[in-house]
Amino acid sequence: MARIPQIQELVQSEYTKKDLEALFDISDNTVITTLKACGLSTSVRQYTIEEIRERFFPARQMFDAGKSSTEIADFFSMKSAEMQEEHGDVSGAEKEAEFADLIEDQMVAAVYDYAYERAGQVVPIVRSILLDALKDRILDEDRNIRGQRVREIARRWRAKTYLNGSSEEIEGVEPPEESG
Repeated sequence: MARIPQIQELVQSEYTKKDLEALFDISDNTVITTLKACGLSTSVRQYTIEEIRERFFPARQMFDAGKSSTEIADFFSMKSAEMQEEHGDVSGAEKEAEFADLIEDQMVAAVYDYAYERAGQVVPIVRSILLDALKDRILDEDRNIRGQRVREIARRWRAKTYLNGSSEEIEGVEPPEESG
């Protein structure tokens, strides 16, 4: 059977799970079970002397008296509800933190919804802009290619014309008649 220390033995200001194991002479699993039953977080590294005196210590006494984890959890949840009623529910800081979390969640959801809606409106416009730009680019390239071909043909033709002093005849072009 686990040892229940005298309340006067609780002299430290904070206790770890290992401290609780040693002080109450119980296993680490029993410490975890007790913490859960009395409503304390198991992810905390240290517990205050108040938490040990007001929750852990009475929970260990209840376990030793034969109470189940469920009975102990119910006891502490009722005790917590009574304390909230006496003290005006939760503290102002806790209310503010809960309210801030709620507002933050709502803001994130609203921004996401707005962005999603705007994206739906922008996609057709972007599609139209991209298609117009692509069409213009294709036409520019086509004009550029045609322009290069025309310039190349013109260069070859000018090189073979009689105007440049060439004596070569160009197919399909009649040489000018000489006057004399």
